[in-house]
Amino acid sequence: MTTLDYDVVVIGGGPGGSTTATFLARAGARVLVLEGTRFPRWHIGESLLAASMPVLEELGVLPQLERFNRKLGSLWVWGASPSLISLEMPRPGFAFQVQREHFDQLLLDNARAAGVDVRTETWARQPRWDDTGRMTGLLAQEAGGTTFEVRARYVVDASGLFQFLPKRLGLPMDLFGPQRAAVTVYWDDALRPDAPHTADVISEACADGWIWFIPFADGQTGVGFVGDAEDITGAPAEVFTQQIASSQLVRRLLANATMARKPRLLRYTNHTVATPLWTDGYLLVGDTAAFVDPLFSTGINATLYSASLAAAGIASVLAGDLPEDGAAKWYDERVRGHYRRTTEMTKLLYAAHPGDTRFWRARSLEHLTDGQAEELLRHIGAGSVELFAKAEADGSIRLPAAVRRLLPEFTSALPPTRLPEHTVLSFADEVELRQDWTRAGGRLVPATRVAHRRRRTHEIDFSGGTPGQRLLAAVDGRRDLRSLLEASTSDGARRQHLALLAGALVKAGIFRAAGAGLLPAER
Repeated sequence: MTTLDYDVVVIGGGPGGSTTATFLARAGARVLVLEGTRFPRWHIGESLLAASMPVLEELGVLPQLERFNRKLGSLWVWGASPSLISLEMPRPGFAFQVQREHFDQLLLDNARAAGVDVRTETWARQPRWDDTGRMTGLLAQEAGGTTFEVRARYVVDASGLFQFLPKRLGLPMDLFGPQRAAVTVYWDDALRPDAPHTADVISEACADGWIWFIPFADGQTGVGFVGDAEDITGAPAEVFTQQIASSQLVRRLLANATMARKPRLLRYTNHTVATPLWTDGYLLVGDTAAFVDPLFSTGINATLYSASLAAAGIASVLAGDLPEDGAAKWYDERVRGHYRRTTEMTKLLYAAHPGDTRFWRARSLEHLTDGQAEELLRHIGAGSVELFAKAEADGSIRLPAAVRRLLPEFTSALPPTRLPEHTVLSFADEVELRQDWTRAGGRLVPATRVAHRRRRTHEIDFSGGTPGQRLLAAVDGRRDLRSLLEASTSDGARRQHLALLAGALVKAGIFRAAGAGLLPAER
């Protein structure tokens, strides 16, 4: 039997596998990707987030994504009010609606161009172990039946919901909610929302779940219904028709459209692997590690995020920059924290819709205790809580009573601020600083992490030696902003940036500001 030697073997050629492999190859690692299917192939999950744009830019594929629909925001028909809620994309202000067969092919071709050995129609069959219980590679099989062995220092499982290693090893799962089902259909000649929202994703609550509406650049539209599997009692087309009939906006947009593809029924369960995500020579990336309800279109973003962290961690260990156990612990904490935040945001948004069917009653949080509400908001964090608070204030949604009572503690009435130069800054009582790691340049580098003990998403990494890190080190409760900026950098443009950052950290509750009052931010 042929034996091949690599630094890393990756199971799965989707976005998680190709991204991990590309970054590792650029760091000098020898990487093999095993993908069981032939590309291009259909896949669900077509709406990207603005948060993914920096990673895609780093991969070098952002210009090629302009072939897809550029979206500037999202539209919601949700909550007690039938009015349309429009949310703009956060920085950099845009994302894309992609057909996954083309998007995934683009990323896989990009991995090949980076020097990755990509083998499609080749399946991972069995993991290999050494005498200490460490995974040392895989037994693989080509489409024609030929088998070969791969030896590698690390095995990365990016097989998605197929979950090759978790199923093969019988890893325990933490499950969130009941088994879910999604019915997805592609349409021709669907209407589009009015400009400037023609390319925006629509999420609309319906009788027994919610509907997504994703416009593509070629004129087709992807529409799907998500509900609980126990409510899916008829044929997929019948279920889909019933749910569309209970909608407002999507029903109107599909009134004269025709189906371009047969409905597909997918079943899944929201989950997180309960054992370490990096252990004994293998790592779990993307949906293999965890999967959260697609309500916020977070699937691809979470996959790219975990893939970039996995690649940075492995590259740093291979280079001898830090021990494996430290990188593994860091990776596990970061990925779990990301999925926990998304899970809690999803839970709260479901609870904010006042539907009266079994699906919506099962998601009510009206009996949430104050302690449970505080934990939920702590995991969501002040930045995202402010979005919920704004929607509650304008009557778009109705949050559970316990959550409403705690909103003032997790939001700030301060507008974005530009601080006077004589403002004296100090750290708030509930803030802690600790030494950590952050991803930079494809590796893990030392960083100072500043964290609010309650507002958990206000955790910010400042790479060692950067102006931001020097600003943190200089804050002592006596020096004013001007002297802090002078101690942090001699670059005028960077000082302006740091001044705005200081104002944002005051609003976030990280810094306390003493002096003459805060001035409105300049636009």
